[in-house]
Amino acid sequence: MDFRLMKFVDKYAGWLLCALLSFAGLFLKLFRKKTQPTPPKKILVMKFWGMGSIILSTPLLQAMRAKFPDSKIYFLTLSRNEEIVKMFEPVNEVITLDIDRGPIGFLMSFVKIVAVMRGIKLDILLDLEFFTRFSAIVTYLSGAKERIGFKAWEAWRGQLHTIGVPFNRYWHVAQNFYNLGRAAGIPEEKNLVLLQPKPAIDVNAEMKTIFSRFNLESGKYICINPNAGEIAMTRRWPKDNFTQLTKNILSRSKDLKIAYIGNSKESGYIDSIISGLDKSRVINTAGTLNISQLIVLFKNSKLLISNDSGPLHLAVALKTPTISFFGPETPVLYAPSGDKNIVFFKNLDCSPCINVHEDKTFRCDKKSPACLEDITVGEVWNKLEKLI
Repeated sequence: MDFRLMKFVDKYAGWLLCALLSFAGLFLKLFRKKTQPTPPKKILVMKFWGMGSIILSTPLLQAMRAKFPDSKIYFLTLSRNEEIVKMFEPVNEVITLDIDRGPIGFLMSFVKIVAVMRGIKLDILLDLEFFTRFSAIVTYLSGAKERIGFKAWEAWRGQLHTIGVPFNRYWHVAQNFYNLGRAAGIPEEKNLVLLQPKPAIDVNAEMKTIFSRFNLESGKYICINPNAGEIAMTRRWPKDNFTQLTKNILSRSKDLKIAYIGNSKESGYIDSIISGLDKSRVINTAGTLNISQLIVLFKNSKLLISNDSGPLHLAVALKTPTISFFGPETPVLYAPSGDKNIVFFKNLDCSPCINVHEDKTFRCDKKSPACLEDITVGEVWNKLEKLI
């Protein structure tokens, strides 16, 4: 389904549905008997969009498992994220929503997940979506006893959550996710650590296969991700900059190779970046690796150079050094921390212009995003040269 259409429907039809369900909920509440709270046995965490955001939710997942060791933890996400979610040990079962089979397929999948959730009889649901009305509707229809989600004046979602938690735009997203769990009873924690995903494959065998396919050696290549997810494509550092930076690397280090990564739809964009470069040392892996294989590639890479996107957070979770670029989106919410991660952000007067309260809609009053264009190849190279 078209992402812009989904945002439009969520904004307008979603508002009406949230209002109707809120009134219905208030009416039904008059007839509902109060029950004594008991330790939860069935917990569902919901995050549809963004592999990176799912990875940033792992400190919350780990804390929920520690607090409720005997509970069963479900995770509801899009079918495209199923592979990565299954790699995190606190999750017992993954429930998926399919949006890639058109409107009819989506409706069938939606009805199915609602039926599954109601059949489970959930004790707690944690809605990690920032302010989509769709997730609030799903939360209400789940029938969970406690429904915890973000609230804000800027994005009204009705009274569909039983507990509304403020989203603090000055806290990292991982901390905001964790704070939702505080409402469910997990202890306070400021030093959050991302869980490493554990693929269900023979890592050593897969490593040999990948190295043979692309003629790579462990520690003798750099990964580059010039892409950004469909939620906000404008987060991409200019492609000519990636080309020049790649040339600098090839010139500086004769034994280093470069592996560009992405999905199959991004392969053509990568080809336009590396056209004319030495193909024996610059490889386009886009569309050829699943998440498990990407993990193997990252774990053996010298570092990752990336825009603000899911692969960046995956590399951070794997403790692979990173260099990243921020502009339209704020690093306050998403930037990786620690000495192994270098973040470039110009902090212009117009930046950031994307925020979670407005569906991450890009608004730029310039011809192109100066916040990213002002990050020069020279200043990036000054940092990168010391690492290679």
